[in-house]
Amino acid sequence: MNTNTDLETFSRAQRIIILWTLLVLSYALHGLYHLSELFFGIDIRLPDADGTVPVVSHIFRIVLEVGTIVMILVWLKTRHRSLAWFSLVWSVILFILNGVHWVGTLSSELDNYSQVALLLVILIVNGFLSWELWQKVREKKTVNHAA
Repeated sequence: MNTNTDLETFSRAQRIIILWTLLVLSYALHGLYHLSELFFGIDIRLPDADGTVPVVSHIFRIVLEVGTIVMILVWLKTRHRSLAWFSLVWSVILFILNGVHWVGTLSSELDNYSQVALLLVILIVNGFLSWELWQKVREKKTVNHAA
């Protein structure tokens, strides 16, 4: 009889990849939730919007969203100890940013139930990811090649 829990059937690296992937999917849903407000006649334009996307928005998206996709690709190819440490730091930074964003949404858009719920789930996924990464960096034996 197998006494492992369902999560234990996946390797730690697989769980990390799955959690990074859930973050990427959640970020996409977050953007879609904002766009879906158009269907209900909500003006989603930012104050003082002039029709151009600011460079800082592009940088933010590339670093946070594309960077997270790159993290998945790197985890699929390697298991270097430095990757685990970098990922942990990256995950904790994202956890702080996601927490601040969730609190900000609670204070300004409490009636936006779907966003509040999704941002909470993002925060929980991010917390699980940080925990898995912390466990990974604490492992005595690390594999320095693709799994």
